[in-house]
Amino acid sequence: MKHRINTSFILIGLTLVALSLSFLSDRNFFFYPPEWAPTFNDIRIDIIGIITGILLMIAGFFNLKNDFVVGILLAVAAAFVSFMIAIELIHIYFVGVFRLKPSIILDIYFLVNIMLAAYYRRSHKKR
Repeated sequence: MKHRINTSFILIGLTLVALSLSFLSDRNFFFYPPEWAPTFNDIRIDIIGIITGILLMIAGFFNLKNDFVVGILLAVAAAFVSFMIAIELIHIYFVGVFRLKPSIILDIYFLVNIMLAAYYRRSHKKR
């Protein structure tokens, strides 16, 4: 079970870094509402995602035992993905950009994986 948990942290970190790098390369991905677009496309948010992903990969590679640190990293990753889902839903509902529907489905799947990794890490420690 330990290797599966470590692998899930590594995969969550890799996915988070890949998403952050893709948003970093496209500075105009989120465009609605126009007055919030600079905030949604801010480079600092992408850097937080990259750093969190790298730290999660390190936690997975070295089997970090500190539940507080791992919990914070998973919470930041979940917040990052939840933020993306909310913005994409705004784009679909208010603007009608239906090309984001597959992205929302994959983001929800990614969020569930983050939550399961957090749950199984805690339940594994109690046994």
